[in-house]
Amino acid sequence: MFDRRHTAISRRMFFYASRSLGSMIALMLLVVASQTRASADSVSQTFQLSAGSTPQWVAVTPDNSTVFVTNSNQQTVSVFSVSGNQISIIHTIKPGLDLGMSNANPAGIGVTPDGTQFWICLPNLNKVAVYNIVPSFPFPTFTFRASVNVGLFPFAVAFKHNSGQAYVTNNSSGTVSVISVASDTVTNTVTVGNGPAGITNAFDPVGGTNTIFVANQNDNTVSYFHPSDLIVGTIAGAGSAPFGIASGTSGSVVYVTNISGDSMQVIDANLHTITKTVNNASCTIDKGVATTCLQSPRGVTVISTVDGDRVYVANGTDNSVAKFKGVGVYKSKVSVGTTPMGVGSTFSDTLIFCANQFSDSISVIDSTL
Repeated sequence: MFDRRHTAISRRMFFYASRSLGSMIALMLLVVASQTRASADSVSQTFQLSAGSTPQWVAVTPDNSTVFVTNSNQQTVSVFSVSGNQISIIHTIKPGLDLGMSNANPAGIGVTPDGTQFWICLPNLNKVAVYNIVPSFPFPTFTFRASVNVGLFPFAVAFKHNSGQAYVTNNSSGTVSVISVASDTVTNTVTVGNGPAGITNAFDPVGGTNTIFVANQNDNTVSYFHPSDLIVGTIAGAGSAPFGIASGTSGSVVYVTNISGDSMQVIDANLHTITKTVNNASCTIDKGVATTCLQSPRGVTVISTVDGDRVYVANGTDNSVAKFKGVGVYKSKVSVGTTPMGVGSTFSDTLIFCANQFSDSISVIDSTL
């Protein structure tokens, strides 16, 4: 939490949440609510949230107009509007208030592919909260729709391409809940690996095939299945603590971050095999000089360009976002806030939103593609 097209943490995001949650205080914005974009491939602006917010995961609507950020310790979701060169915070959502429950600490978040709903994972409650996105002027409005009981510690969410089904990883159950988007009910439970975290849908736009991939943090595997039969396959040896996961725009490549291994696995989505491991030994800059490109990598997101994918990875221990071209070719790093967790973007835009967990801030990166 998370696939950008189909999830949250992320839109492709990937998910990591603290189980020891501090006291809850109200969220407030401490900077000007609307700022303009700055130079490319750098942090163009930073939104500072109140102390203890602990922002974690990011989701963006398909039309690029609205960004959602979960704030775990604040039990809130910050909503940003993106319009032209202006970004502003427009709303704060409190899932616990809508559910009439405390300890509604949000983790992964995702927007349905048709842009009509967003779903919030609530690990402490073993629930998912569902909201409608209602078009309005000048900003959309958001109405609580339902809560869905799932497995233990729901962590991340992804969607079938036609928005008909949602898939939620249950980190402490080793399962994925399959949920009808129309009825908000669990229709199946799929057993995957140990400690499922990030989840993504590698959708093939040519063949129309959905393949769900799950990063299993505790047994170093990636599970995959097709919504049509829910038969689970396993990719072993997926690095140390697979965590964040995202699919390329063609649906043929999947990227998996290893939070304990300072590496990223590149998976052929059709053959279900690891084709490349990106680590600090293989990262070079100009003239082949080695560099450190991955340090406790967490969330991952992908932007589509005319000459292929651009992959962005949040590095939790060196406070940066690394940029890769194509199938894992390192390009550069951008410094952000403290302990970046989730990153989110859209296929057609050049903005990357990064949730900085321990500096209680959101970095907005402008990228040259």
